[in-house]
Amino acid sequence: MKIDMILAVVDSFAASLRLIADEQDLQIAEALSKRLTACTITPRGGKK
Repeated sequence: MKIDMILAVVDSFAASLRLIADEQDLQIAEALSKRLTACTITPRGGKK
C-alpha cells in the first residue's frame, strides 16, 4: 500500500514537470524512457 502512494506521488511530480518542460527537456525524457524499464513488485505472500 505504501508503494502505491509513493508511485502516485512520483507520477504526479512527473506530470507537473511535463507541464513546465521545454522541447529539449521532453526530448531528453523520451530518450531516457526508451532505456528504462518499470516493474511491479507484489507484496510478500502475493496479496494486494
